[in-house]
Amino acid sequence: MVLVSKCCAGIPCRYKANGYLRGFLQKVGMEHDFIAVCPEQLGGLPTPREGCFVKGGRVLGRQTGFDFTPQYADGARKALEICRRNDITRAYLLKSSPSCGKAYGVTARLLEANGIQVIPV
Repeated sequence: MVLVSKCCAGIPCRYKANGYLRGFLQKVGMEHDFIAVCPEQLGGLPTPREGCFVKGGRVLGRQTGFDFTPQYADGARKALEICRRNDITRAYLLKSSPSCGKAYGVTARLLEANGIQVIPV
């Protein structure tokens, strides 16, 4: 079992209410069962929503500057719990996301800090 960014499964959950159907998903789906999650939605954010960026460890709205860090952190914790409950040790996450981006995304950092391999897609 692996974790996959819900938007990479083609589900329109991104901030712009769109999704991607990444080619890797077909291969992953044939080799593994997977659970698709959107950490932003898990954190209570709506779709569509304001686009955000990470600065100094905070997640800020591009237009308003509003601090969305609590929602992103909550969604990351919930994604980690899903991994723990399902013995997931690998996650395929959207590389350009303030939540899922490897090395800077809130969820990606939390998963990696807890021993889950994050693979950017």
